[in-house]
Amino acid sequence: MSLIKDYGFITIMFGFPLFLRYLLSIALQQEVSWAWYLNKGEILTSLKVILGYLMIQMLLLVAAGPWKHDHHHVPNYKLNGIQSFVLSSILTVCLWSRLSWVYLHFADLIMTLEWLAWLLCFILYLKGLYYPTQGSPRHQTGNLFKDFVVGIEQYPAINDYQLKQVFNCRFGMMGWSTIVICCLAYQQQTYGTITNSLLTSSMIQLIYIAKFFWWENGYFSTIDVNYDYFGFYIAWGVTYCVPGFYTYSSIYLANRSMVLSSFQCVLYLTLGVVAIYINYEADHQKVQVRKNKSTNIQVGKNKENEIKVEKIWGQAVKTLTVKYHHDGIEKTTVLCLSGWWGVSRHFHYIPEVVTCLAWALPCGFDPWQPYVYFIYLSILLMHRIHRDEEKCSRKYGDYYKEYKRLVPYRLIPYVY
Repeated sequence: MSLIKDYGFITIMFGFPLFLRYLLSIALQQEVSWAWYLNKGEILTSLKVILGYLMIQMLLLVAAGPWKHDHHHVPNYKLNGIQSFVLSSILTVCLWSRLSWVYLHFADLIMTLEWLAWLLCFILYLKGLYYPTQGSPRHQTGNLFKDFVVGIEQYPAINDYQLKQVFNCRFGMMGWSTIVICCLAYQQQTYGTITNSLLTSSMIQLIYIAKFFWWENGYFSTIDVNYDYFGFYIAWGVTYCVPGFYTYSSIYLANRSMVLSSFQCVLYLTLGVVAIYINYEADHQKVQVRKNKSTNIQVGKNKENEIKVEKIWGQAVKTLTVKYHHDGIEKTTVLCLSGWWGVSRHFHYIPEVVTCLAWALPCGFDPWQPYVYFIYLSILLMHRIHRDEEKCSRKYGDYYKEYKRLVPYRLIPYVY
């Protein structure tokens, strides 16, 4: 079974870039291939642009001050995400007249990112082997392929820069917003106007990304950051797939004159904003409950042991107190049973999927390509549900069985 998984992952590693080039050739209406890139691509210029953008984002990070690791070996991240997002967006808009270059040379940029992402993954692998970050948990199986894919270090850092934050947040997610703005500028400068289809899709994406940076501190407690190691599985995706794949709706619409009715614009925008809000509210509920874990309502305890804390949906918060062992030490935490977390164990993935559907809908129903990310994300999150369930079952044992009894549905109530 392990061998089948390895071959399957190798197929994805080399097959996905081919598929993405095919998608981009349709969206950009031009050839996107290695032959074209090596013969006619502006390799050096695109490399300068990418590295320059990375340097700008790292400079924006510096403003927040130095990092320190706590006694659990978890970094205290620089939390200036929303400020960096606003400033980065302002700087991008200030260059409005030059932003068309990004769209016109998007194929160059993505092809350059493809080999840069591979280079980053090899650097991370070698760094984990020979120059590990002090205090960062390490995991090495001895299997070269698995260590390369999964990663060796959990929190690799270089000169106080936490590489997960640099590439996941400030290069991948911030780059996504920059590309969306570049698509708007290209269409306005090329056709003299911005269609309401591109504007609607872009607004949903930018609101989603703004929410991400507003909630950046919460992101650092997710499975991607707080559990996964930083290898090919994460690094390649955030460096290559996010700029090239997540932006596809805007790339597709930028050179097409698709016009929506006012009803469609309002419907799609409302659907996207409501889904983003529900996703944020679910994450906020979890964070607030964890902050108040020392004064939680213990399910199954006597009435006199219950302590009223912050309410969710007008009712006292209900949690399940669980114990687990970390580094040989028994610890206590809580699992939320209120709000969206009482509806299903992973309900927050539903609005996540609905959001990406909302920004794809302005592309129309005739082409299927803009919906590939929606399909991909649905599969990815289903896989993540199983990973998270396995992790929690190992970590919490019988406590998690009790949690599953109290919240019986994984995703959709009465369905799954």
